[in-house]
Amino acid sequence: MKAKISLILILIFGFAGGLFSQDVIVKLNGDEIEAKVIEITQDNIRYKRFSNLSGPDYVVETAGVFMIKYENGGKDVVEKNAQTGAISVRFVEGVKLDEETVQPTTKETAQPATPVQTQVEAKAEVSAKPAQASPPKSQNPTDAKEQYELALAYEEGTGVNKDTQKAADWYQKSAEKGYADAQYRFGLLCMNARNLTITLKEDFTMRNGTFVNSDGLPIDKATARYWWRKAAAQGHVEAKAKLKELEDSLK
Repeated sequence: MKAKISLILILIFGFAGGLFSQDVIVKLNGDEIEAKVIEITQDNIRYKRFSNLSGPDYVVETAGVFMIKYENGGKDVVEKNAQTGAISVRFVEGVKLDEETVQPTTKETAQPATPVQTQVEAKAEVSAKPAQASPPKSQNPTDAKEQYELALAYEEGTGVNKDTQKAADWYQKSAEKGYADAQYRFGLLCMNARNLTITLKEDFTMRNGTFVNSDGLPIDKATARYWWRKAAAQGHVEAKAKLKELEDSLK
């Protein structure tokens, strides 16, 4: 199930009062739920009540949540796009992606995870430089190649103001249409950009304080691997090399 939610996924909420090892879900009406957040999806946040950690799971709708404060001091802020109505989660402070990653929700019933758009925190600048970008022909292209070229222009600041988020948005649009170069470049951004909002293609659950996929990979590595596999399947040489490098590091 592939959901698109403008979560600047924006992820990871933390509670500064980590002394009590609890997360705090702050709802839009001001109510606070002392909890242990288990899972965040596009629609819901699954948690256990802190007062009864061995009890049942509860679910609160993301749209009804203002913020999640995590026990380690990190925070996620839930935002709604006034034009599209898309829900997004913005990382505020305190957590590195390798250590933790999350997303928000509200309604007291358990619910399965769905992919979400999330913010990724990474460590360095994109390692491989793309081909020299040209000024974009259109600011709203529908063709996959032109979408890739616009993304490249935003990444390099050629003919437009440099904007890594817009670059990611257009890379992903192009990647969704099967454009291998975009799949490769988007994978690089997922691994290396900061404060990036993307659409996730897999479910992630909390494990040992970190949101991981079914293979135990955190969001940045899992998402990069997803798109590099797509590009590699089309014979993209650089994607094959990056994919091998990543998979070798996981052995």
